[in-house]
Formats: sequence, structure tokens, C-alpha cells
Amino acid sequence: MAHKICKNCGEFNSASAIYCCNCNSSLRDVKKREDAIDPIKFSGKAVGYNYSEEVTLGEWIIILILSAIPILNLIVLVLLAFVWNNTSINNFGKASLILVTIGILIYFLFG
Repeated sequence: MAHKICKNCGEFNSASAIYCCNCNSSLRDVKKREDAIDPIKFSGKAVGYNYSEEVTLGEWIIILILSAIPILNLIVLVLLAFVWNNTSINNFGKASLILVTIGILIYFLFG
């Protein structure tokens, strides 16, 4: 199935579209794409084509080892949450920071 992806908002449009159906940007300079799979759409934007975002087993092992080392783990979690260029890793880092903060608060309140 041929389609055009808007450079402005990421919306998938038909191959014959001249303007984006979402933001009305011009699609004249956008090339038609033929993909073997249909795109995964999330809130109107195209996602799912960049498979390089998958976190490898080796990356997970390194992350878990570094996050197990005291003091260094806080630095690693901040880097994972706010610097790493991967949504899954960012979410893992943010969730871990929240849990660490809750743990520290409980320790000081009841310890």
C-alpha cells in the first residue's frame, strides 16, 4: 500500500494526497512509500518503523548491572530517564527514579 508521511506531523496520507489530512502541510515534496507492513499509528502519528529503538539484551544487562551499584545507580537512572535517546529506556529510568524516591521517603518516615 503506497502512502505519504507528512514531514510536519508524521500523519500517514494516501499516495495521491497533496496536503496532509491532519495539519494541511504540503505533501508535494514528499515521496511515496511502499512498505511491506502497515504502519502502527498512535494518536495520529506514525510509529513502529524505526526498529533500531529496540533495546538489545546486552544493553539491558549493562543497564541492570550499573543500576545495582550504589550511588552510581542514581546517576545511571538520571541518564536513562532524561538523556538516553530511546522512549522505552526513558520510561524505565523515570519509573525507577520514582520507585527509588518512594523507597527513600518510606525509609526516612518509618526508619
